[in-house]
Amino acid sequence: MNMNRRGQDFLRSNFLGWAIGILTLIVIVFLILWFAGYLGSVPEGVPDVSEIIIQGCSVAAQGNLIESYCYQFRELGSDKYYTCGSEYMEGILTEYDVDVGAVDCMNKTLTTRTKEFCEAITESRQNKVEVNGVTCKSVLEVPERRVSESNGGAAR
Repeated sequence: MNMNRRGQDFLRSNFLGWAIGILTLIVIVFLILWFAGYLGSVPEGVPDVSEIIIQGCSVAAQGNLIESYCYQFRELGSDKYYTCGSEYMEGILTEYDVDVGAVDCMNKTLTTRTKEFCEAITESRQNKVEVNGVTCKSVLEVPERRVSESNGGAAR
C-alpha cells in the first residue's frame, strides 16, 4: 500500500533552506566581527596574566599560604614559570608594596618540586622551558645534595 503524503517534501526542503540560511548568517557575522577586530582582542579593563599572577602572589603572601606562594609554578610568558618566592617575582612584588618577608620557603622542598616539574616536561622542551630563571635541562643536571648528619639534618 503506497500512500502519498502531501507536503512532506516541502517541509524537508524548507527546513534545509532555513538551516543553510542561518549558517550563512552566522558565518557572515563572524567574518564581520573578525575583520572589525572585535574577536581576539581583550576588552579594556581586563587584567593581563602578569597582573593576575601578582594579585595571586599578593594574596598568598598576605595569607602566609606556603604551598601556593613557594611551590606553585605560574606561567609568566612563553615557557617561563616562576614561583612567587623566586627572586624575580619577589622583586616585582616588592615594587607593589607586598610584604614578601612573611613567607619562609624551604629551598630543599623547592629544589625537589622544581625537579619534579621539569621531569614532567618532554625532553625536547627541557632546553626551552625556564623555571625561576633556570632551564629545566640545567635543573635536571644538578645532582641532588646529600644532607650530612653533621649539620643535624638541615638543608644548606
